[in-house]
Amino acid sequence: PTKQDMPESTPSDLIKTLPLGFCSAGAHAATVFALGGDPLFGQIVKSGEPVLSALVNTIFYGKAPSMPKTICLPIIVGGVAFASLKKGDDGSYSLKF
Repeated sequence: PTKQDMPESTPSDLIKTLPLGFCSAGAHAATVFALGGDPLFGQIVKSGEPVLSALVNTIFYGKAPSMPKTICLPIIVGGVAFASLKKGDDGSYSLKF
């Protein structure tokens, strides 16, 4: 591989990244808060981070995720929720926090 040049960043570029940095910090804080309680809830919150990232990119940067990525989002969140189901005393499955 060849050495790549260092990218140029202007103050304007840094200001444009502030919404993403704020939302990323919020997602991380929510994850840390959730994992402090029930690990089940924390895993569901953690699996929602790609959804938040897709929303931030769409709203603030005008770049919606591609169709394959959009199709994968409910599979990721749904898979974690499905894996988190627990069988109750009556035989039904539900999320128990």
